[in-house]
Amino acid sequence: MTADDAMYNDQLFLTVGEAAKLLRLSRAFTYELVARGDLPSVRFGRRIVVPRSAIERMVSDLTEPVSYDAGLPAIVSEERR
Repeated sequence: MTADDAMYNDQLFLTVGEAAKLLRLSRAFTYELVARGDLPSVRFGRRIVVPRSAIERMVSDLTEPVSYDAGLPAIVSEERR
């Protein structure tokens, strides 16, 4: 855990810049994720903030185990052997 991670642990909302640092993404790309709706956000007047829970949920969804062998064709067919 980095110092930034620890600093943001107790915050309910993060600025887009803080969210970008936490996710180790560029600020511009993080704004793009917000604009596309891929990263939930809340607007308070002119300020856009990202709920910390949304970041945790997004990361959790992205890190679920995936089965890579389901439905993939065999690389070497039986005919070639």
